[in-house]
Amino acid sequence: MKNNDVYVVMQIFSISKNTILTFARFAMPGRKRSVVIRIVCIVCVVPISLFLEGVDNLLKK
Repeated sequence: MKNNDVYVVMQIFSISKNTILTFARFAMPGRKRSVVIRIVCIVCVVPISLFLEGVDNLLKK
């Protein structure tokens, strides 16, 4: 896997994360917000890392 691909994915991820965080900030005040952000981060990170791992394994074969 080329470093460039990882970089692009990270850029997309950070942009979408910032959008979600901004939305969450306006949508919910206080403590609920941090819980939602945590859930969103987990939901975003897990599929992306699994996807990257799968791509990496395919390219190694």
